[in-house]
Amino acid sequence: MRKFLVVLCLLMATPGLSFSHKKETRRLTADLEEADGLALAKRTDKALGALFSVAERVLKNRGHAKEALRLKAEWKSRAHYVERAYLAEGMGDHAPYSKWLEEKYFMLLALLGPELMEAFHLDDIGIFNWGIVVTLHLNQLGDDPIDLPEYRLHFEPFAGVLAYWGTWIACEVATSGTGWWVVCTPAGMIAEYVTVKHVAPRFSPGLYDRFY
Repeated sequence: MRKFLVVLCLLMATPGLSFSHKKETRRLTADLEEADGLALAKRTDKALGALFSVAERVLKNRGHAKEALRLKAEWKSRAHYVERAYLAEGMGDHAPYSKWLEEKYFMLLALLGPELMEAFHLDDIGIFNWGIVVTLHLNQLGDDPIDLPEYRLHFEPFAGVLAYWGTWIACEVATSGTGWWVVCTPAGMIAEYVTVKHVAPRFSPGLYDRFY
């Protein structure tokens, strides 16, 4: 489904109604080249912040104002959520990173349904939650053996959602928050597709050696 939507976005993109993902994709590529775990953790925090900002809007628009306010407050209390875990643990199906993220995923799914979750990329919470631990090799992974093929299964989708939300954030700034659906979502989807298909596979072996 998402692959079809990416192709549609490419076909429909016009110079006056599009945002280029290339600058943000290059920035993510540079972080991957450096194999910088802290930079990836910080990127993840920013991406999750943007995701929950979208979730808050969608909840409000669907008549769930109380849940939207609660979600906003709970996320605000989790400053540097992944960065702090990375710095504390270092490098050390798998256990998810966060019970809280898991709870928010199922809360949003119950209120919004799978179609809206996918349409607004809120289902990316699951990719973050199961990808963080393996990608950054946090201690809570325990003794689970991770080989390169297993690492690829977690890292490459994780890199894709980082690309999506990084591009979405940059587009939000460039459009002053007016193009978050019409412009920023298509740009993010193209960035995600390019990253998963072409960028992330190049870096999987090097990052696996770095963290494992």
